[in-house]
Amino acid sequence: MATVGMIQMACYCGAKLFYIGNTAKNQPPLDIIEKLKAKVNSGDTGFFSSADGSYGDCPFCGLTYELPDPELMDWLPYLDADQFTSTINNIQSSPSGNNGQQLSPPSAHRYNL
Repeated sequence: MATVGMIQMACYCGAKLFYIGNTAKNQPPLDIIEKLKAKVNSGDTGFFSSADGSYGDCPFCGLTYELPDPELMDWLPYLDADQFTSTINNIQSSPSGNNGQQLSPPSAHRYNL
């Protein structure tokens, strides 16, 4: 089991964006990102990691975001597996766009995968 930090963001276009922190070996968790993509598998969702550098573009509208330093992720609170599953289920069941509705604030969490 790997423990990595995750920041969830909402783009102005309605896409859900995630920044996934480095593994304990200080490497971008590309395998974990692939697992998350498989779990979410629908809707407007984008993933970033330290492999993207300091900036990332929303894959749907192209808006550029400044990405956090990977060291920041060590300071995030922990969530257990049930909360992680609940978060993924909420992502899967919510509409992909905001259609003019107010977006919920971004959240910062740490997940055990």
